[in-house]
Amino acid sequence: MKYRKNAVFVLCMVLMLAGCSKKEDERWSSSVPIVTTQEAENKPETEDGDDVSTEYNYSYETPSFNYESGFYDDKISLEISRENKEFQIRYTLDGSTPDFNSDVYSSPVTIVDRTQEENVLSAIKGIAPAGDEYQPKFKINKGTVVKAAVFDKNGVSGPVVTNTYFVGQSQEEEYNGLPVISISTDAENLFDYEKGIYMLGKAFDDWKSTTNIYMVEEWNYEGNYSQRGREWERLVVFELIEPDGKVGYEGMLGLRIMGNATRSYAQKSFRLYAREEYSGEKNIKYPLIPNTTKENDDTQILKKYRTFLLRNGGNDCSYSKVRDPLVQRMVSDRNLTTQESRPAVVFINGEYWGLYAIEEDYSDNFIQHNYDIDNKDAVIIKCGELEEGEESDMDLYRELTGILESDLTNAGTYARLCQIADIQNFADYFVTLIYTANEDCLLNYNNNWRLWRSRTVTDLAYQDGKWRYMLYDTEFSLGLYRDAGYGNHNSLQGAMSGNVFENLIKNEDFKKLFVTTFMDMRNENFNPVRALSILDELDSEYGPEIGDSVERFGPGWVANSGDPKKQYQEQIGNIRSFLNTRYSYTPGMLKKVLKLSGEAVDVTLRTSKGGSIIINSVSPDLSQGSWTGQYFTDYPVSLTAVCEEGYEFTGWSGGITETSESVIMSFSEAVEVTANFSEK
Repeated sequence: MKYRKNAVFVLCMVLMLAGCSKKEDERWSSSVPIVTTQEAENKPETEDGDDVSTEYNYSYETPSFNYESGFYDDKISLEISRENKEFQIRYTLDGSTPDFNSDVYSSPVTIVDRTQEENVLSAIKGIAPAGDEYQPKFKINKGTVVKAAVFDKNGVSGPVVTNTYFVGQSQEEEYNGLPVISISTDAENLFDYEKGIYMLGKAFDDWKSTTNIYMVEEWNYEGNYSQRGREWERLVVFELIEPDGKVGYEGMLGLRIMGNATRSYAQKSFRLYAREEYSGEKNIKYPLIPNTTKENDDTQILKKYRTFLLRNGGNDCSYSKVRDPLVQRMVSDRNLTTQESRPAVVFINGEYWGLYAIEEDYSDNFIQHNYDIDNKDAVIIKCGELEEGEESDMDLYRELTGILESDLTNAGTYARLCQIADIQNFADYFVTLIYTANEDCLLNYNNNWRLWRSRTVTDLAYQDGKWRYMLYDTEFSLGLYRDAGYGNHNSLQGAMSGNVFENLIKNEDFKKLFVTTFMDMRNENFNPVRALSILDELDSEYGPEIGDSVERFGPGWVANSGDPKKQYQEQIGNIRSFLNTRYSYTPGMLKKVLKLSGEAVDVTLRTSKGGSIIINSVSPDLSQGSWTGQYFTDYPVSLTAVCEEGYEFTGWSGGITETSESVIMSFSEAVEVTANFSEK
């Protein structure tokens, strides 16, 4: 039986359905009645075809279904019931909102496998420029979205209940056991010429009437899909069916197209919004990405979202889709803000919409949920513009940019930078971009970067007023659009030209931090054994479903190749080659570009029973008895012995013979060091 959502404001529904919207910071009057519903997007017609607005009474009962949303082997006989027999039940099977013209329920509805029915939404043209326009040449998989509501004799509707059924399909076998998402809405919200947010539409025709489109790249075309703001948000019902076949989260959300150039792709990314006026809840209180922990406390599972993304893979959309999640996972344990994600299969109004990633979305609410900092205290700068915060916060940012553009070889200037910026975060961020050879970032196109800080400064962690980078849109990396030899690309040399990093690296203290951090992350985060293990995990999640997604969305030359998965497999091979090659190549790149005089030599660590070792910024796994990484002899490394409970540190042996738990070790050749512990 479908549960009832909490509260919905009637006035908001009426305004939205009429094509109006309020600005995000406006609030509805407290005198507006709160009502109970699952959906209220309804525009019925009279007999002469004129649009009218359906009246709603949300005190009316909600119909009940005898089957839950999910997957069924054989056809089902769906019974829709209500207690008050004076009401009629009206329903739809195409994702549209039932109105007084919809079918009247009088007997069980047989729900069958609809896959052999003609494609409807996926056959619509005009969703992308010619270069990306593609419609599948076969009948795609389909489910059935059932929406029902009770109506009184005057045509007044009660709350709408929504279920989605997949008959004759196996979630495990056909969708690799991935979560399946059903998004349903009146089709014109996405595909109408004037207001459909998925279309080139009227906005494109208006734009091209004043533009020489032959001088504009297709990914920069303006269309309905490139419009932004609350006016271009559409109300949808969202259902998430978990791998165990049970509905995990369902509710009414706002949906927008998101991204930059990728808005022009046939498969577009979405940003989804929880709003009190939709469902009575300001947040989604559900672990959309299981086992994701808060950024400031890895013992707490994140169970609250205000917004989240359904991402198509960005620049990697038509290739592997795994580059961004791979980069994010490789460095998720570093001093960086990263986005967790998991793959999912999406359907819109029952039609297969391909493979996506459910991904965290950066916002002031992300800061609040992950760092326990009030969202009103969060400041986010995106590519030099204020994204979250107050106008006065730009003064804080201008102080940072002023220092970053100053002479950082001056010790006082650099010291001030370290007071207002998390300098280890800066080092981690630039290492990640350079090691992965990111070609669409702060270092080359001044693109895809965010900084955040708390406005208020306290003694609390992360409320220290320091600026920190947020990692996102990292997929233009790891050799995307390149051949398998791109691991030898000298991205460090490219980073030394006209940007923040070029000025930072002139400071000897930051140079030392950067080099040691680079080798830390090379030895651990990007070590091929670890990195390829993460790639294998992603391959097992994305790989089995990628062929169907490519056949659905193209590009045409791949979808029609006879082996739509071939390009994906080649891309996975290129990523493997990049990671292996990069590991060998990067020490020489550092030495050459940064003019290091020393060599990268092995540092081997061992411990006796009862403790572990931290070297610089990493805690290597010593469970096999030893660990070896490479470091440049130009700079010493820091070592800290960490005792297990019941043990005490008794001293170092090997390359050093000191008794302090924390030491700075200089070396001129390969060295072995042991941390010794004994029981108390």
